[in-house]
Amino acid sequence: MKNVLIYGGFNWLGYELTDTFIRGNMVTDIVIVDIMKNHLYKDNIKAKFDNYAHLYDENVFLYVADFKDKDKLLEIYRNHNINIVINNIKYNIYDTPSQKEDIELGYNNIKDIHHELDISNYVYITRQYTHDSVLLNNQCRNITEDCLLFNENMYKISNTIGTEILIPDYVFGDKKDKYNDIVMKMYNILRAGSSLFVKEDKFYCLYDVDLLIHIIRVVFYREIETSLEERVDGPYDYCTIIDGLEKKEMCETDECKLKEYILSFT
Repeated sequence: MKNVLIYGGFNWLGYELTDTFIRGNMVTDIVIVDIMKNHLYKDNIKAKFDNYAHLYDENVFLYVADFKDKDKLLEIYRNHNINIVINNIKYNIYDTPSQKEDIELGYNNIKDIHHELDISNYVYITRQYTHDSVLLNNQCRNITEDCLLFNENMYKISNTIGTEILIPDYVFGDKKDKYNDIVMKMYNILRAGSSLFVKEDKFYCLYDVDLLIHIIRVVFYREIETSLEERVDGPYDYCTIIDGLEKKEMCETDECKLKEYILSFT
């Protein structure tokens, strides 16, 4: 019996993982733990999750909980006999210092719980920013440095108990939310006057299906030797992105790839 818990899972990635797990009959129970910030933003995700409303409280469980509440988390782990954990709570440019401290506390809670319950199948996702600003961001701080320090702190806590999946700040594709347009992201960054800190003036971006498949490989096959960087589409310069990115073709091709991957479990 494989029961999976997804922290920060009430979003596009949590839904797509849930959808993949159900279609592939990969797990018995799927537990989503999310603090449910930005309710208006999550309306679209709620509509997607409601595709599986008939499984609520039978195989799909949604908890509004803060992962700094260790007692509540431990109760969830024990009630559902959790043995696979995916942590999608990562750096956010809008988090305050106190919110980041809460995340660090949450990571430590996970570490303690996993030691106590002897859980070894743990993946935590971190985001790496390559630019210092986003449109309408007036926080006047070095985002890339702040993100790096944050990720290092999370790594120090988690490296002995799980596997890190580092993703670039740009994830695009038909599965992601309304901000999935890579050309619009580029436009916003240029409009904000932000620098891009990338090698040799190249731009790296990740297609959402590749992220899903990589997470599945790490979780179910422990293929940690396959670095995510090898699955990043790139390098592309700006002109190549704008002129050569055929989203419809890529969506159809990669959707077939995901379906084939799911079929391998059935």
